[in-house]
Amino acid sequence: MSRTRSGQVTGDITYLCTDEGWLYLAVVIELWSHAVIGWSMSSRMTAQCASDVLQMALWRRKRPENVIVYTNRGGQYCSAEYQVLLKRHNLCGSMSAY
Repeated sequence: MSRTRSGQVTGDITYLCTDEGWLYLAVVIELWSHAVIGWSMSSRMTAQCASDVLQMALWRRKRPENVIVYTNRGGQYCSAEYQVLLKRHNLCGSMSAY
């Protein structure tokens, strides 16, 4: 998420079956380096989980601006909480058409 790199990241959430039930894993991957720069786990797929992973990615990349964040149209990414976070840090959200 640095200005000398591509300035593009992608985020997604997947789920894992554990002995204690479902575990949701959210990640943000920097497209230039293919590095996982943020992650968060939760027992539920929530906007808070998506926001937490983006906050970690921002912190790890020293709060860059003008980065394009590619995600799907899941409710977590459409939430007011997540959209406010994008705007607060001058990030451009780009959602898939499907």
